[in-house]
Amino acid sequence: MNCPNCRTEITGIQQFCMNCGTSLFPTKESNSSKTSDTFIMIFLSFLFFSELIRFALQKIIPNWYESPTKLLFIGLNLISGISVILLALAIKEKNKKTIAIILAALHALYIIYSNVDWFLH
Repeated sequence: MNCPNCRTEITGIQQFCMNCGTSLFPTKESNSSKTSDTFIMIFLSFLFFSELIRFALQKIIPNWYESPTKLLFIGLNLISGISVILLALAIKEKNKKTIAIILAALHALYIIYSNVDWFLH
């Protein structure tokens, strides 16, 4: 067997190459780690683009808070408030994940309440 990095011949049973130190038995990334990364990337992407849209609309549309654009703002607020749950789902440790989901759900309920209240007034 040869080292996958430096091609040095490996004799016997070794975990690392004696020449370059490369692990001869690399660990595979788990599916839960990939899922966590995906959740976090979705959340951060949405957060960035929704803030960019809000900023642009506030600069382009005068009196946006009195126009139908207000509904778009409310929609973005609701989705961003609820999307916090994605971060909670990305946590791997079960006890911390449960607490994070509860906190994220409370946050989402607050965002829903405040935006419905804003819409009605």
